[in-house]
Amino acid sequence: MGYYSMDKYHSPLISVIIPIYNCEKYIKNCLDSFTSQTFQDYEIILVNDSSTDSTQIIIDSFKEKNKHLNIKCYTNTHNKGEGYTRNLGIKLSEGEFLCFCDADDEYDAQFLEHLSNSIIDSKDLVYCGFDIIDTIHNKFIPYETKWKYITNSNDIINSYLQLKLHFSHVSAMYRKSFLLKNNILYNEICPYGTDIEFVCNILISHPRCGCVPKNLYYYKIRKNSISTTLNAEKIISPFFALTRVYKKMTSYSMKLKFLFGRYSSAAYHTVEDSYTHQIKLTANNRIKFKILILTILYIFRKKYFFKQSIYNQLHYWIFQ
Repeated sequence: MGYYSMDKYHSPLISVIIPIYNCEKYIKNCLDSFTSQTFQDYEIILVNDSSTDSTQIIIDSFKEKNKHLNIKCYTNTHNKGEGYTRNLGIKLSEGEFLCFCDADDEYDAQFLEHLSNSIIDSKDLVYCGFDIIDTIHNKFIPYETKWKYITNSNDIINSYLQLKLHFSHVSAMYRKSFLLKNNILYNEICPYGTDIEFVCNILISHPRCGCVPKNLYYYKIRKNSISTTLNAEKIISPFFALTRVYKKMTSYSMKLKFLFGRYSSAAYHTVEDSYTHQIKLTANNRIKFKILILTILYIFRKKYFFKQSIYNQLHYWIFQ
């Protein structure tokens, strides 16, 4: 792959959007991963969601030291959340293709090159594998320990909806025109699970999908992140997110696959997280009953009914 000019008069092929909030301990490593990219026709859009730590100072220092990079910085007037911040990045982007990076994660040096090579001709979405770096338990978890790569477009869509495949929204590249044509953005109200909802909304719109069978994204689990600080609203948000996706589906067969896959899984994990963290949810009885039925469906599909812990979880859910 050759190198491309990144002068200010050239519209970049790729826009990388990075939402940032209080990431002073991690943002430098994230940004440094762009200095070694083997593909250079891209812009970096940094949207600071009104951080209160030294994040902005680190950003300014990095931009000053890397003037050859096409970096655009924006700051929200007040903290508006991850969904709004990502959507702002999409609206400000100039690239034909979009990808995202969390401020505490990192790209492999060949991330942009390999995904752009795969998507450029005829794809709307291309994903790659992501390795998990668990900084809490000091573990490294390769993508292949849980998931297999799938390359056929229809199989990617069906397998993801059935939870036989998983990729992160940040370990993928998207054709911007496809998102705009189908009016797909991040949910700005959902506090947790908006990433899964975003990917599902893309997949039910029948994109042309592809896969780069390499682990090119490094996802970090750390203390005090959104995913490790749960409360009642966060626990139930993924279920509501996938409920919105389910209601948008027009194909009965797709609904059925989704019901027995990601949707029932979201219900099960709602019950499990509620029990594990002993957090009572304020959902009405109709929603609780729906979650219960889907959870039982998931338990029987996974043959979890032999586990005593499952009955403890159900008992807590029913009588909380």
